[in-house]
Amino acid sequence: MAFVATNWFMTVTFMDSGRNITTRRLEMQAVTHGAALTDALTVLTKLTLVTDAEILGYSISQDFNEDTVAVPANAEIENTALLTMQLTNPAKSGSFSIPAPQATIFLDTTGVNRNYVDLSASQITDILALFASGGQLYTSDGENAAGLKNGRRVHRRSSRNRSQRIG
Repeated sequence: MAFVATNWFMTVTFMDSGRNITTRRLEMQAVTHGAALTDALTVLTKLTLVTDAEILGYSISQDFNEDTVAVPANAEIENTALLTMQLTNPAKSGSFSIPAPQATIFLDTTGVNRNYVDLSASQITDILALFASGGQLYTSDGENAAGLKNGRRVHRRSSRNRSQRIG
């Protein structure tokens, strides 16, 4: 598995007079981070000349794609493992879902326990550590996880007709 850098993108967030928010993701021609930052200022200047909306902000990102895609033999992204995390604020909780979870993260492979995540599995505690204080990620509202409350298998409806297909 090797992820290779692809193009730079600029996401611009707009707000109208009704406080409705929309975003536009724009593929950039820049080939370096510095050029993308410079070009973003040009784009913002030009956009302000053609929109009545307030530009609330923007971000610059670069996509990385797998260069040797191998279609998994037995993975269904409609099946997810939903982890509910206790946040550092005791009154709040957050969640994270894992698409096409491996059977090894559940309490069992058959019976009722096949639907419950093994919260002590090392793979799961490693995921929790990503969201903990000093980790690499925040929950959706910018907070840290203090522990796991529960985890369960959830089946989501397929969005196959709306998603990007490879191959």
